[in-house]
Amino acid sequence: MEVAANHGEIPPLAQTTTQRHIMLAKKDPTMSTKSSSSTVGEDNLVRTGIMYKKGSKTGFFSRANWKPRFFTLTWDKLSYYLFEGGELKGEVDLRQCKLDDIQVMPADSKKTGHSASSIWRISINTPSRRLLVAAASEFEMNEWVEDLREVVARHEHPDDSPVDLIRPSAILRPTLMDAMELLAVSNKRRISLVPARTYLRRKPRPTLEQDESDFVSPVA
Repeated sequence: MEVAANHGEIPPLAQTTTQRHIMLAKKDPTMSTKSSSSTVGEDNLVRTGIMYKKGSKTGFFSRANWKPRFFTLTWDKLSYYLFEGGELKGEVDLRQCKLDDIQVMPADSKKTGHSASSIWRISINTPSRRLLVAAASEFEMNEWVEDLREVVARHEHPDDSPVDLIRPSAILRPTLMDAMELLAVSNKRRISLVPARTYLRRKPRPTLEQDESDFVSPVA
């Protein structure tokens, strides 16, 4: 699988086969690492895709750099792999999180260097550590946040109905102008940071025939 390492590009989302290694965490209930992966049931799968993950820098040889990882979100945890179908690198038990633990574009994690990650960042706080990821676009970031918050809400409010758990979030909408201003400040060398794949909420433009039909008078 080819991964774009320059210009802030994130490879297209892999939306087909999803992988997960089903084992209990032995040392840490909120974060664990395994050596392989296995498939996850479709009924338990919420979302899959590629995001950049920031290194934890906990060990002697660990580095706090950003690397692309394949993520799977289920109703219990967020897992990340070296690539789709590859080695399971870690997982976060979302049953230990609260809604306030999911933060969008945290102020202390703005893009300031020249890493390949984007500015669209999400922070997931657990009782033992903090996981920082970066999506390819604002749209994908909001989609991930919405699903993450829904998963956490189900465990935080288990007695609520699914309809009650679907709630608007005030933190999902950083404006385009705010994002461009942040990008201009953090990208002083004007390095291209356009993601490899974007999703735009636009209506299809009318064709030339449709434009001309607006000026044709009906035949008497």
